[in-house]
Amino acid sequence: MTDYTIKEGLPSVAVYQAIRAETGWDAFSDQVVWSALAGSQFGSVAVENGEVIGFARVTGDGATVFYIEDLIVTKAHRGKGVGAAILQACLLYTSPIPRD
Repeated sequence: MTDYTIKEGLPSVAVYQAIRAETGWDAFSDQVVWSALAGSQFGSVAVENGEVIGFARVTGDGATVFYIEDLIVTKAHRGKGVGAAILQACLLYTSPIPRD
């Protein structure tokens, strides 16, 4: 079993690039990644022993439309509930806000 912590936040550009490369996802320039991360409304990272092992980010209009982007977990940590925990943190963020 993996001993990890879910935290609010986004990975650095370098970590984002490294995890995408390790899992076989397409590469982007650092500038594109920086822009994508900067445009995020929320992020959730899974950390084990000080190292990010997975993450996701939320984009959208900030009021009624939310998209969960880049939900990714390193190969060694898949199948252990890490992705589900990251997703749960994102879903809590996107829960309906009480309206008048």
